[in-house]
Amino acid sequence: MRYVAASRWSLLPQFTITDQAGAPVFDVRHSPGLRRQLSIRDQTGREVAVIRKRGMGSRYEILLGGAEAGEVRHQGVFGQRYQADSGSGPITAEGSFTGRNYALSRHGQPVATVVRERALREKLTVDIADGEDQVFVLAVVMAIDAIREDRSRAAGGG
Repeated sequence: MRYVAASRWSLLPQFTITDQAGAPVFDVRHSPGLRRQLSIRDQTGREVAVIRKRGMGSRYEILLGGAEAGEVRHQGVFGQRYQADSGSGPITAEGSFTGRNYALSRHGQPVATVVRERALREKLTVDIADGEDQVFVLAVVMAIDAIREDRSRAAGGG
């Protein structure tokens, strides 16, 4: 399934993730500050996921239904790879993170692709493979974006 979201979510207090036809699927609320956190809600208003920063490092945990479902962190000196631990096995993200075009895979099998679309308002298009937990994969993508933002700030990039 294809989803579209704002690529610079950290600048927005709230945004919507849509399907490929533009219909709203999820609402995302951002809590800035030291305890950075995102809350993903379905269209009934029910919270389906939380992505929150863990400690002072650049790790984010993902909660689904209030229970920890995984953790996302960068790997390598320059953050060129990301790893998401989950109950169904580790997910690796590799590609061009500066251009925000990358792929997620588990044991060599595709999980999702992420492409930044340049427009008046930048957005990310996320194509998730059939059979994958759609909410969890979207949460992983948002956590990667948050880690990139944290690392950019730490390096003096804003």
